[in-house]
Amino acid sequence: MMNKENKCKKTYSQKYTKTWETDPDLKGWLAPDPTSATLATCKYCRVVLKAHKKDLVSHAKTEKHKKATAWETSAKSYKSISEVYKPALPESTKIAELKIAAFIAEHCSLLTVDHMISLLPQLDPSSDALKNLKIHRTKCSMLIKNVLGPSMLEALVEDIGDFPYSIIIDESTDLSSQKVLCIMIRFLSHKEKQVVTTFYRIIQLIECDAKSVHEAIVNQLKEIKSIKLENMVGIGVDGANVMVGKHNSVTSIFKKELPDLIIVKCVCHSLHLCAEKAAESLPRQLEFLVRESHNWFSYSPKHLEYYRTLYETMNNNNDPKKIQGLSGTRWLARYHAIKTILEQWEELKLLFSIAKSDDKCFMAEQLYDIMRRHPFKALLIFQGRLSVF
Repeated sequence: MMNKENKCKKTYSQKYTKTWETDPDLKGWLAPDPTSATLATCKYCRVVLKAHKKDLVSHAKTEKHKKATAWETSAKSYKSISEVYKPALPESTKIAELKIAAFIAEHCSLLTVDHMISLLPQLDPSSDALKNLKIHRTKCSMLIKNVLGPSMLEALVEDIGDFPYSIIIDESTDLSSQKVLCIMIRFLSHKEKQVVTTFYRIIQLIECDAKSVHEAIVNQLKEIKSIKLENMVGIGVDGANVMVGKHNSVTSIFKKELPDLIIVKCVCHSLHLCAEKAAESLPRQLEFLVRESHNWFSYSPKHLEYYRTLYETMNNNNDPKKIQGLSGTRWLARYHAIKTILEQWEELKLLFSIAKSDDKCFMAEQLYDIMRRHPFKALLIFQGRLSVF
C-alpha cells in the first residue's frame, strides 16, 4: 500500500523564469532554452543549464564564464563595419584634389596646401566638390609621388615611343649639399605635333665624376624599356670639364657607345668663359672697382642710406640702382654690375671722394683714385661691351 502511494506522488520541476534576466548576476547572458521550459542557456559559454537559480548563479562565478564574458565585452567595444566604412569621395572631389596637387607641385611649396584647403570651400559654399576636400601636406605629397608622377611619366614615355630623342643634363648641389643630376628630354611630340622639351628625371648622385654621371643616365633610361639608348641623337651639356673634356668625360664616354651622337655645349657658359678670360687681360683695377663697389654697400646699411640721399639730391629724388656682385654662375652679373657703375659714375665718384676726405677711408681713396682716371673708365666701357656677348 505504501509503495503504491510513493509511485503516485509527483516530483516538482523548476521552470525558467523570465524575471531572472533582470538579475544583476544573470543579466545579459541568460536566455531560455527553446527545447524545454525547465532549461536555460548561457549566450557566452553556449551551454545548457538547469533552470535553477542557484545553479545559474554558480555558473556565473566559474572561470570559464568570466573569460567568456570578458571576450564578449571586448568584442562589443569594436565598431561595426557600417560605422567604420566611409563611402568613397565623389568623382568631382577626386578630380579637384588631383588638380590642386598638380598646381602645388608646379607652382608652390607643399606647406601652401594646408592654408589653401581652408580657403577654397569658403569661395563657393554651395560646391560639394570644394566642401568635401580633404587634402593636406601628407596626402598632397603622396598624390604627387604615387599618382601624378607615375601617370605623367607613363604618358611621356608613350608620347616618345620608339622615336629619336635628345637629352639635356646639368649637375648641381642643393641646399642640403646633396648632389643631384637633372635630365630634360627633347623629342617630337605626336600628341602636340611639335618639338617638346620637358622635364624627365632628377637623380641623386654620390659621385660627380664622368663615369658616375654616365652610369646614372644609362640606368635611368634602361628603367623604361621603350626609351632605347640607341635612339638618343643628341646631348646638351654645360662647358664643365667633367661634361665635355676631351678625355674621360661624360660626352666622350657616350661617343664611344654612340659615335653619331651630337654634342651641344651651353653657348652662354662658353661665352661667359670667353668674356672672363678676356677680362683677365685687362688691368686688374677694373675688377677691383666692380667687386669693391658692390661690397661697399652690401656690408654697410649706413653707406647705402647715405648714398641714396646723395643720389636723390643729384637726380630729382630718383632711387639708385643696386650694384650686383660678380658671380661665377650668374653669367650676366658682370655686365649688369659694369652697366650700373657706368650709369652712376659721377655719383659714385663723388661719394668715394667725400668718404675719403671726411672718414679718411683707405678703401674709398683707392676707389676714387681709379674713378678719377679717364683711361679706366674707357676700359670699363669696353669691358661692358665685351661682357654682354
